[in-house]
Amino acid sequence: MPRFLTGDELGNIKSLNYLPSRADSNVTVTTLCDGSNEGKERAVQKLALSTSSDIPLLAVARSDGSASVSRLQPEGLEILREWIEPRLKTGQRYVGLAASSSAVYSCTSNGALRFTPLGEPDAEPRTAALPMRLCEWRLAPERKTFAYGGDEVELSVWDLEAAFTTLSSHPEASSKKRKRA
Repeated sequence: MPRFLTGDELGNIKSLNYLPSRADSNVTVTTLCDGSNEGKERAVQKLALSTSSDIPLLAVARSDGSASVSRLQPEGLEILREWIEPRLKTGQRYVGLAASSSAVYSCTSNGALRFTPLGEPDAEPRTAALPMRLCEWRLAPERKTFAYGGDEVELSVWDLEAAFTTLSSHPEASSKKRKRA
């Protein structure tokens, strides 16, 4: 049975299942997470699904800077890990999210790139700084490279491991302005 997952500006996460072979296209909508109590402060900005293991995982990035990864159940979500992206400021948003069975990658419009490992609760996330004014960030399917682009930010492709090594170890390098020739 085909399944679609969606998040909305009230923070709800819903699952839509349907049987395309039936004439009446039997559609079932299930609310996996009811976020209507919190309002627009926790709007869903990005969803990422990992089906690389037997149990599907759903990563969610919200407008208040929070993010989580949950085990996807037929009738709900079992939260495995939650965190806050402290570098996300008012007026900024998540522009990219990717999930695997071992990690979640997120990126914000102000260039806050984060690798959050799963499995070990004490494992520390790794962060890096990309250019500001990003509009989109995508992780390649093989999870070794990523691309980003934005408002006055040229499309760039990076090696994932090099980005965390280079940008994390030299934070001053990412903030220096380039001189024009």
